[in-house]
Amino acid sequence: KTELAKQLARYMFSDSKRMVRLDMSEFMLPGSSQRLLAVGRGVKSLVESIRQQPLSLILLDEVEKAHPEVFDLLLAMLGEGRMTDQNGRLVDFRMCLVVMTSNLGVSASRRRTGFGQKSTDADATHYRKAAESFFRPEFFNRIDRIVPFRELGRDDVEPLVQRIVGRVLGRCGLRRSGVVVRLDDALREWI
Repeated sequence: KTELAKQLARYMFSDSKRMVRLDMSEFMLPGSSQRLLAVGRGVKSLVESIRQQPLSLILLDEVEKAHPEVFDLLLAMLGEGRMTDQNGRLVDFRMCLVVMTSNLGVSASRRRTGFGQKSTDADATHYRKAAESFFRPEFFNRIDRIVPFRELGRDDVEPLVQRIVGRVLGRCGLRRSGVVVRLDDALREWI
């Protein structure tokens, strides 16, 4: 899901670095929501990031882990497209694309996981209901789309393995040191 968000940022804004990723588990304690609004020299809060780069994709990763105070703050961003920072200045979010990832409904799912499983309309309904029961109505109603993900099959994973292995082998340190790495098919299969 995170890799898809990076590709979406690259597609929409011509650069995957236009993604502001927030791990919402870091906002699970009471009061942590104020970190989203922090301002000042050297601060990398949500409002500072968007003030500097208004054309961005905001990834709220594992959004269900955030404290309820965070959802209250996000209501203004998702509804009116703006937030007020700690100094009382408005920050415009209308040019941002907001993506939230979640595992809501996964543990309650009756399907077994693993390779080769097919996604169904019943799955989509199941995950939508899980999200609807978790979020308050005023938050849930600001969500434009819910996109359920099916389990990855072998045909999905093989190109990902190739891409990741290519990135690792393309690191400057490996290239400069002259290390030669050979991966046989058994290792690729295991990965």
